[in-house]
Amino acid sequence: MSGLDHTVARFLGGLRIAVLVIAATVLATASLLRTTDIHRPLWTQLAAYCAFAAIIIAEFVLLVRGRSWGRARWPALVLAFSASITSTVTLLSGEATGALDWAYGTMGWIGVLLLLDRPIGFLACFLATHEVVTLTTLVLGADGGTELVILNAAVAAIGALGFPFGTGLGATALRALAVTAHRLAEEAEDARTRDAVGAAVHRRRQERFAGLTATTVPLLTGLAYRTLDPHDADVRRACAIEAARMRRLFAETDEVADPLTHELATCADVAERRGVLVELETSGRWPTPPLPVRRALTDAPLAALATATTWARVTVVGTAESVSVDVVADCGPVDLPVSDTAVVELETISEGDLRWVRTRWGTDRSPQ
Repeated sequence: MSGLDHTVARFLGGLRIAVLVIAATVLATASLLRTTDIHRPLWTQLAAYCAFAAIIIAEFVLLVRGRSWGRARWPALVLAFSASITSTVTLLSGEATGALDWAYGTMGWIGVLLLLDRPIGFLACFLATHEVVTLTTLVLGADGGTELVILNAAVAAIGALGFPFGTGLGATALRALAVTAHRLAEEAEDARTRDAVGAAVHRRRQERFAGLTATTVPLLTGLAYRTLDPHDADVRRACAIEAARMRRLFAETDEVADPLTHELATCADVAERRGVLVELETSGRWPTPPLPVRRALTDAPLAALATATTWARVTVVGTAESVSVDVVADCGPVDLPVSDTAVVELETISEGDLRWVRTRWGTDRSPQ
């Protein structure tokens, strides 16, 4: 059941129960039960009565189970028409729409019961067909066609057909309200979703850029106010590191199969733009580290890579339990950032201008 169908079913639930109670009451108080000695043959009337009762019982079962008639309504309508016609044609002459015609008034409520969740046109056609069949039986009867018979039929139609049709109109109005309510609920849900997505995106952006506040902003401020000399070697190295960090930040939002290697390749691109020869190699397969772990894994290698003078080699080696990032570069002495997380190990060895940096993360050391 779709969302709209569920909303319509909720709106029509109370009315459906009311129609079932009315149909059951009309059938239970039918004149047939008080005039069994008059009907001849009686078995045809009892068969029609049982057919109506079976439809009402089936509606009760469906209502309890929270289901609708679906395609089963069409065989039920055929059964109802067959029962109504059988009852009408076997009545005593001239009794159609009269006191003994118990099925005439019951038939309208059976139609509402079966067609309550369908457009009003279905019920209108049902009631019109029912009336045509009944009038045809009257006209073709021995006493049919007289003014009194037609007048009695018209008066009987007001209650037997008018009240069920009015109920169908009420169901149509409720169905229109249900459609409007469902549309408004969807629009409200879409608005809440957009607000939630916007808030989440804004929060993630703040989290990503928060790491730049302590390093990039002071560097840019110093360059803007000329408190830092762009020709100074330390300042140039700091700028290279921050440029690589910003490129890594942008790469963190990319949808890729291996985010760690992708972010390292982005950092390597920054170095290559400065004329540094960079070799990037990978070996093995490893689980994707969480974003905080990837940052901790790449912080120190990024600093060595971004400050390399002529060449650097980056190697990523992983298994199902761990992954390590190794960088060898002629970066000379450079301060390497120390991760504030204990799940990443850092090793470094220096010899002249060469620097070897290794960071390692094991899945057994991930925070729970």
